[in-house]
Amino acid sequence: MNRAYSALMRRPPAPAAARLRIAQRARITFRDADDDAQSALYATRTGTMYAPMQAADAIAIIRDRALAREKQLRVLSIDD
Repeated sequence: MNRAYSALMRRPPAPAAARLRIAQRARITFRDADDDAQSALYATRTGTMYAPMQAADAIAIIRDRALAREKQLRVLSIDD
């Protein structure tokens, strides 16, 4: 995701890049809060199956955002 985000930050004009930076920082704050909430929920469960479920949930939010950033980068590359 960092590679796509860095490449994406070089593409748009400064005002759009600034908004993207603000959104990315807010997303990181949300990701961390969501991870804390998920950890609290999974802490109420016992058993070995919950560890991989928690890991999959944590990865899903990052994967989805990385795919979105890569798509945005492809959109900006259409007219190149």
